[in-house]
Amino acid sequence: MRLLITVLSLSLLAGCAITKEDCASLNWQQQGLEDGFKGLVARSGYWQAQCQQHGYKVDNSAYSKGWAEGNRQYCTPEQGYRNGSLGNHYQGVCQGGAKDDFMRSYERGWKVYERNQYRESLYDRQRDIRWRISEIDDRLGDDKLSHKTRDHLKWERDQLIQESMHIDSLLLRMM
Repeated sequence: MRLLITVLSLSLLAGCAITKEDCASLNWQQQGLEDGFKGLVARSGYWQAQCQQHGYKVDNSAYSKGWAEGNRQYCTPEQGYRNGSLGNHYQGVCQGGAKDDFMRSYERGWKVYERNQYRESLYDRQRDIRWRISEIDDRLGDDKLSHKTRDHLKWERDQLIQESMHIDSLLLRMM
């Protein structure tokens, strides 16, 4: 079991490693910009570890300059709302007044995300209910069912129908 976990871990790490060619061609300012705009913490240490094994060094100055610009573009109310509504987790990278504005919008967006997740869970439950009712209806067509089993299935079906109606009313209120 340990061997399997080790092999899987190494294969995942190998998939994340960048090649010598990647390190040679990386535009460090652009990489910093991309990391900053994604809301990631500055990762020059990560890139240094990846490229050092190939004999390349990170241009920390260029990376930091790009990251600062990407971070500035990320830490806006619009990006806060967008990231919140997509369910992206905030990594604490915004500072000062930009952080306050970002977080207010992020929290509004997060509420939208949670509402959408809840709505999806209701739709999923509706699908499950429809499937189970169909399964019950098929079983009720069996003439060999005992009276007790038939009564239980009818009771379960009625409960599911009531739950489905309740979910319908919740979904209507969410529109």
